[in-house]
Amino acid sequence: MRDPSVEGSIEVAAKKLITAVGLCPERRDAHGVLAQLGALVDVHSAMVHYLRTLELSVAHDELWAKSAVSVFDYFQFPTAPDGPQHDVPEWWNDAALKAMATTCKEVLPECEWRAVRMHATILGAPVYPRCRWESKCSWGSHPRTPHELRAAAESYSQLNKLVAQARNGLFPMGPEDKYLVELPDTGIKAHIALGLQCRRLAERLENEPPPLE
Repeated sequence: MRDPSVEGSIEVAAKKLITAVGLCPERRDAHGVLAQLGALVDVHSAMVHYLRTLELSVAHDELWAKSAVSVFDYFQFPTAPDGPQHDVPEWWNDAALKAMATTCKEVLPECEWRAVRMHATILGAPVYPRCRWESKCSWGSHPRTPHELRAAAESYSQLNKLVAQARNGLFPMGPEDKYLVELPDTGIKAHIALGLQCRRLAERLENEPPPLE
């Protein structure tokens, strides 16, 4: 059941931020917070502010990282019934996303499960069945090192640990964290399987003979 007092508080805060953005369109912090508030109501409108936050970011801080993860989720794991309504940004490619995923996981706290999922998905892309950023490319042209594949496997394990914490009431839940408690057992098993595939591919790559020069 929705709490009218909470919705009213969010609406008041959003109106103040909209005013702030209107007075100073270059206020990165206002765009970032407005995006997080708006994501609870209209993910398409929120995406405008997430993308703007990234454009205005100079340093890779938590606000940048949360915006980056949200943009990745919007295009890779769309939740809206009508799918993404925005064009992918210019940096939507494997090299940029791989660097972004690594930085986001380093910058954000360990409990930021979406950054963990992003890291696992991107670094483990050769074994992931639905990569929306390289659908027309062969992973032979976008390889992963054994180290990257093992890092992806670790992230899948970490993601399952966060799911377990949420199920046991040990996770600081917010409205955007319902994925953790709603994920079925088949989802947990899928994470385990993907992690194993990453480790096996890493071992296979390490055992391959070096290319002839």
